[in-house]
Amino acid sequence: MANLAIRGADLKIDNKYPARNLKLLWDKNAMRVTNFDAVNQFVKRTYRPGWEINYQL
Repeated sequence: MANLAIRGADLKIDNKYPARNLKLLWDKNAMRVTNFDAVNQFVKRTYRPGWEINYQL
């Protein structure tokens, strides 16, 4: 959450920083921020082809 808050505070949208004074609300079941969608891009990583993680055991 701290990393999401820091990266969200640095997001510049329309020459403004909308998340600087925003409390991020986390939905633990969906694993996403509910009140600032731009931060959700930092929740999971996109891997290059051939380097994906297989979660099936």
